[in-house]
Amino acid sequence: MRHRRTAPVAPVTAVLLLLTLTGCGGDRDDPLGTVHEERTTTDDARDRVQGPLRVKRGERFSLALRENASARREWRPVVPGPPGDAVRAAGTSTHRTKWEKEAAGAGHTKYFTYEAVKPGDTRIAFTNRCGTDTKSGCYSPGLPRSLTFRVTVK
Repeated sequence: MRHRRTAPVAPVTAVLLLLTLTGCGGDRDDPLGTVHEERTTTDDARDRVQGPLRVKRGERFSLALRENASARREWRPVVPGPPGDAVRAAGTSTHRTKWEKEAAGAGHTKYFTYEAVKPGDTRIAFTNRCGTDTKSGCYSPGLPRSLTFRVTVK
């Protein structure tokens, strides 16, 4: 009986998975685009500004903010959206790691996705419901109130 040799499937699958997770192989299919994560700070600033983030016209990008109901961090975009027409909102999504799914009160990452429409400068602002809404059950005056990202579209 003859055995035919075949290429192992596991290495090929691993490479394809790696390309998918890292965004290599083209970002047009990536619904998040380039991800810019919220920088954590050690100061007690209640109103923070980050950036400038530099993006190219036509680029999709996401702002990743950590949310955690037990830590009273619930971010919402300021309405109306970013001033001017340099960027437009393209959606939101959330992600939990396996550990976050299993651990009570672990939180998650919320992605706010935008498209860079035309060159210009803008600000994308978020408020923390638990730091601004005095009628909410989670309000505390010591919590972060706002987070603003300065964005430059080239």
